[in-house]
Amino acid sequence: MALRCLHVVLVLLTVVLVSVVLLSVVRVLLSVVLVSVVLVSVVLSSVVLLSVVLLSVVLVSVVLVSVVLVSVVLVSVVLLSVVVVSVVLVPVVLVLLSVVRVLLS
Repeated sequence: MALRCLHVVLVLLTVVLVSVVLLSVVRVLLSVVLVSVVLVSVVLSSVVLLSVVLLSVVLVSVVLVSVVLVSVVLVSVVLLSVVVVSVVLVPVVLVLLSVVRVLLS
C-alpha cells in the first residue's frame, strides 16, 4: 500500500514537473514571438520613416526644378522683349532722326 501511494505521488510529481517545464517553454516561445513582433514593427516604422524622408527630398527637388524652370522662362521672356523692343525702336528712332534732320535743313 505504501508502495502504491509512493508510486502515485511520483507520478503526480512527474506530471507537475512536466507541466512546469512545458509552461516555461511556452513562456520562452511567447517571449520570442513578442520580441519578433517588436523587431518587425521597428523595421517597418524605419522603412516608413525612410520613405517619408525620401518623398520629402523628391518633392523639394521637384519644387526647386520648377522654380529654376520658371526663372529661366521669365528671363527668356524679358530678353526676348528687350530684343523685340530694340529691333522695333532703333529703326523708328533712326527714321525720326532723319525726319528731324530733313525738317531742320
